[in-house]
Amino acid sequence: MKTAIRTVWPAIMLMSTLPAIVLAADPADATAPVAGQEYHSPLADYQRWQYPSPGDWRAANDRVAEIGGWQAYAAEVWEASQQADAADDAPEPADHHGHH
Repeated sequence: MKTAIRTVWPAIMLMSTLPAIVLAADPADATAPVAGQEYHSPLADYQRWQYPSPGDWRAANDRVAEIGGWQAYAAEVWEASQQADAADDAPEPADHHGHH
């Protein structure tokens, strides 16, 4: 059964394109009706970039003070650098070059 379907399948696919080939307009006939084309520009909905609103600077300053000020941000960077240094100090794996 499967071999019969595999044998017939290409013929079915070929025949399914037949109506499109037969009913296609003659390209040499200038009076043949042709389907209209619709164009939508990708720039039709373009909106130029605008600067975001800066917001309330007093609220931003208050938030930074709640977090701990600039020292809190500096501590985050320092901790990250310490972790990176610890990763650099880790022993490297043994060389197994050429082994498969």
